[in-house]
Amino acid sequence: MDATDAAGTITEAKLVDASGAAMITSDASISSHETGALLLFEIPFEVRSV
Repeated sequence: MDATDAAGTITEAKLVDASGAAMITSDASISSHETGALLLFEIPFEVRSV
């Protein structure tokens, strides 16, 4: 099976920085089909003036 045709269940998702360090890790149970999967991470932030 080619990676572009992969299907299965995603059990964990990670958002990583440029060096590969995990910034956010989330347990998941998402079925992936031939059309792929889209994962969204909610990232709270606050904007302050300095």
